[in-house]
Amino acid sequence: MGSGRHPVQERIIASFCSGQVLKFSDIHKLTGERSNLVTYHLKKLVRQGVVLKEGERYRLSQEAEFFLPYVNANEKLKLAVALIAIVKQNKVVLIKRDQRPYQHYWSLPAGKIRFDESIADAAVRTAKRELGMTIEVDGVCGVVDEQVHNGTPKHGWLLFLVKARAKTPLKNGRWVAIKDLDALRIIESDKWMMRTLLNKKLDVNHVLMHERPEGMSFSVLAQS
Repeated sequence: MGSGRHPVQERIIASFCSGQVLKFSDIHKLTGERSNLVTYHLKKLVRQGVVLKEGERYRLSQEAEFFLPYVNANEKLKLAVALIAIVKQNKVVLIKRDQRPYQHYWSLPAGKIRFDESIADAAVRTAKRELGMTIEVDGVCGVVDEQVHNGTPKHGWLLFLVKARAKTPLKNGRWVAIKDLDALRIIESDKWMMRTLLNKKLDVNHVLMHERPEGMSFSVLAQS
């Protein structure tokens, strides 16, 4: 999970993938650890408020439920990223990266998509943070599965190319004509996307799953 927790605590949290409410004997069996170790670390998690004790049974706190999609993911995962193409009169906004990877390259502004955001939400937040501007999202033009190799895979992203319009003036970055992209040192995949995908549009649905005692239901929050 990358949480800095003791491995036994991670296995205790992971055991709740098998059920919402567990007895100590269930946790002991699922972790495969000695009972005294499970007892010690389970008590620590209870004191921290990560696990709640209800009589002889245990459950994760509401906040700790966040960990469940990640507890069995020991491998490196690809990051979901909103890549923003703010377009005006055949120009796009570019920024110069000051951090690795792609340090000193020009690129489209980009931000990781938080678990509680839609793709559009992430694009709006990133534009405000990176560019100091407010944008209006028109939709998603494409999805690119990008990897960086240095002999073996090093980094990986799922890039959601978001097309948008500026609603306020640009404070950081610069407007660049698409025809002039070759004059700058730009990330090649960004350049390819700007020239290939900007006139396309994907159907992307933002769906909310409702978790209730009687079962799961869903609603469509937005379409783009």
